[in-house]
Amino acid sequence: MEKYIGLALSTSNNDNTIMDKANKIRVKGYTNAVITAKNRAKHYAEAGELKKFNDMLSEVEKYVMEGGIIDSKEIDEVKKIAYGKRSKMLLGDAQTYANIGDEVNV
Repeated sequence: MEKYIGLALSTSNNDNTIMDKANKIRVKGYTNAVITAKNRAKHYAEAGELKKFNDMLSEVEKYVMEGGIIDSKEIDEVKKIAYGKRSKMLLGDAQTYANIGDEVNV
């Protein structure tokens, strides 16, 4: 996307309408990328896969820095899912080991 925006801007002779369109395209493109990465992060959150979740969360942050737009409440909800799911998994493991009387070195 950036390649084509750059090419369009290089031929525009500083035309404001072209620059405005380029900025709108950039925001739309990065916002779509943010939404896709957030949806993937939610998938990993629901599966309890924190490593992949955190990788996708980094992607979301990268796209937001590039100009994508997302409501921070949406990200907070996905974080709640991820950390809640992982906590439940860890508590389940703790209960299992408590039931068999085993100690776990973390």
